Order: sequence, then C-alpha cells, then structure tokens
Amino acid sequence: MASERCHETSVVIRHRERIKATGTSLQEHRMPLSNLDFLLPPVDVGVFFVYRNREHQLRSSSKFDTLKTSLSEALATYYPLAGVITENLRGEPELLCNNSGVDFLEAYFERGIAELDLYNPEECLEGKLVPRKDEGVFCIQATELKCGGLVIACVFDHRIADAYSINMFLLGWSQLACSKPISIIPCFYCFPHQLHYASLCNSSITNLYVPASSLSLSNNCSLTSRIYHVSLEHINRLQILSKATTKLQAFSAFLWQTIAKGMKCNPENFCKMAIVVDGRSRLNHDMSTYFGNLLGVVFRKHTAKDLSSMKLSEVVGIVEEMIKEGTKEEHFLELDNMIGKQSIKGVRSRIYSEEESDGAAFIVSSGRKFPMSEVDFGWGQPNFGSYHFGWGGKVGHIMPIPSTSCEEEWVVCARLMEWQVVALETYGEGIFRSLTSGHLMLFSDSAEE
Repeated sequence: MASERCHETSVVIRHRERIKATGTSLQEHRMPLSNLDFLLPPVDVGVFFVYRNREHQLRSSSKFDTLKTSLSEALATYYPLAGVITENLRGEPELLCNNSGVDFLEAYFERGIAELDLYNPEECLEGKLVPRKDEGVFCIQATELKCGGLVIACVFDHRIADAYSINMFLLGWSQLACSKPISIIPCFYCFPHQLHYASLCNSSITNLYVPASSLSLSNNCSLTSRIYHVSLEHINRLQILSKATTKLQAFSAFLWQTIAKGMKCNPENFCKMAIVVDGRSRLNHDMSTYFGNLLGVVFRKHTAKDLSSMKLSEVVGIVEEMIKEGTKEEHFLELDNMIGKQSIKGVRSRIYSEEESDGAAFIVSSGRKFPMSEVDFGWGQPNFGSYHFGWGGKVGHIMPIPSTSCEEEWVVCARLMEWQVVALETYGEGIFRSLTSGHLMLFSDSAEE
C-alpha cells in the first residue's frame, strides 16, 4: 500500500542551484583516470539518508542553507566532484577539474517516513527521492517530507570514485556542516604506477578479467531493486552453520547457493558470483585516503546443480579461496598492468562475459564501512540509509550495509533479475525480510535512544 502511495505521488522540485567550490585558488586542470578507473563501465550510483523530524529542529529552509554552504566548502577539498568527464586527444576519458559545480536540488514529497516502502525502491527512489544526474559527475537532492523529515540523496559517476571515496566525502561534508574540520584529507594521485610489473599478466588475472572490447554490455535487460533487513540472529546463525571465518563470507556463500536453488529448471547451467575486494589495505603503501577506484573483482562459477547439492560449509570454502586470491598485493599490481595494456577500453570482470550455459550472474560488495551513524549535518544521525543501483544489464548487484538499529544487523540492497528476487524470498529461509515502513519507524526510534 505504501509503495502505491509513493508511485502515485510526485516529488516537487522547488529550487535548483549549481553549487561551486569556494575559498580555493585551484587552477583548472585535467586529471587522468587511473587504470583501475577503467575497470568500471560508465554507471551512476546513488546513496541516500533518511532523517526523522525531531523537536526543536531548524526549519527546512535553514537545513537547505546549511547543506549548500557546507557543500561549497567541502568541494574546495573534494574538487574533482565539481568537475566533468571529457576526452583527451587520444580519446581517453579524463576528469576536467574546472569547478563547474554540483547540481543541488531542493524538493518536497507529500509523504511521510511511515509511508515510504523501500522494499520496492524503484517506486519511491528512482527519479524521485534519488535524482537522475543530468551533467557533471555528482549531484545532490534534499527532499523535505510531509512529516518534516528529510531525505538527502547523492548520485555519482562510478568511473571517478568508489563507495569508499564517497563515504570519505560524505563524512567531510557533514563535519563542515557542524563547523568541524574535515578529518580525512583525500589524495587524488593515481594508483602507484611505479610498482607496475614488467612481466606478463599471470593466468589467474586473465581468468578473472577480459578486455572490455570483447564484451557487448547491454543495459536492455530489466533488473529489479529490493531492500531487505537481515537480523543479527540470522547473520550469526549463517556463520555458525557455514563455519565461515567472516560473516560476509557466510552471507555470500548463502546467497550463491540460494540463487542456484532458483535454477531448478536449468540445473546444468552455471551460476556465477563475483565479490568486490577493496585494495586499499592490500598494498604496501598507505592508500587509506585515496579518492578514486581501488577495487578488484574475483569470481567463480559452478553449475546450479553442484551448488545446490553442496553443504554450506563447502560453498564457503570456495568463497574463501576466491577472496584469498584477490586480497594479495600482486593481484592489484597485475590488474593495473593488464588494464594499462588495453588502451582506452580497459577491462571488465569476466562475470560480464556471456555464454549459453550461463544462467545467473551477480556481484556482492560489502558496505560495512558505510558511515551510517556519522553523517550528521547538525540535526542528528540518519534514521536510515542505503545505496541505490538503477542500472540495467544481466549482472545483478547485492550490497549488505550496517543498520541504524544495530550495526551488527544488516540492510541489504539488491539489484537482481525478477526470478533471482523470487529465489531469495522462496529459498532464503526467511532471512531476507522485506524492508517496510514499520522497519523505518523502528530504526528511527532506535536512532533516537
């Protein structure tokens, strides 16, 4: 019912403004994309936060002013976000840091938090609470709700930043809004090319990645977005049953097996799963403040029949091996070297390659560093937050992030084919609970305690 109300109600854009960096003497310049930026196709990613109206808060107009003033200050430090993607003379995309600014939209939505059913985010988020980016590499929308609550949503071009990088920005922006100094000063230098391997890429890298020129990526296939709540009890139970070293490994193995069970009509087809690995802690250099893309993608494929018949601990064993392969420094150095040899096309994870026997493909990435409780602009921590993926194609995406009610519990945002959603909800043993307005109110109460 809540989703129907969202669908029937339009968001009213009251004001649109271009926010530019202030207090900076930085000259216009071009910033080449790093090799690892070429690992990603040109897709946009959304992230949003929901704030409940509390007593004695500022009026919405004052909140908007606070957001815009602090954003202008934040862009002086995170200046690439105010730039645009252009091409150099060789046809390579690069970032023109010209302070063209960031679109900031002020909006109103005739619905309250209790009426948001984020289980089906396409009804309330896509093009409504989460804007569509028209130009530049970054845009923001702040939407006042009927109940006085506020939704702050950002959309960024994945070619210039990963989730870790945007998390750094969000933290710095909120700190400036509270008249605090930015705690993390970003570094924009490219991946350390001086560490390139002179040798040819080894077989493990070529088994994981393929030249982008060999793929025909299509966004015509329809994917469905869902947001779930996974309880701490279920997370702990999965780890105990699977004997996994980490909760993410247990969860990934369970996802893989569950989607494979949804392929009963085609048990001999392959079910492919990839896991995104952050390279910042894998290198012998301090890359903790690096702003850009520093990701690797490891993957495996097995037939649905094999995955369905395995014990969960056996699937975990495969997951642990694939993650181990992608957490070595050599993996990122060889990947960087491989991409550098592919000119402007770059490479993609082999999970995007299509074969007749491929029945399912999805990527798992961890949002455990999502700064949920820290993005406070002066009116309290958010009562809910999540990422939003709006792209199409045949490869799904699943990201677990910490919940506001308890950081040990998870909110899981998923972008999958419809039959894969059915598989999760049919064979998922009740673990994937639809995120409803009731959960939002519960999270709101927890955040205020």
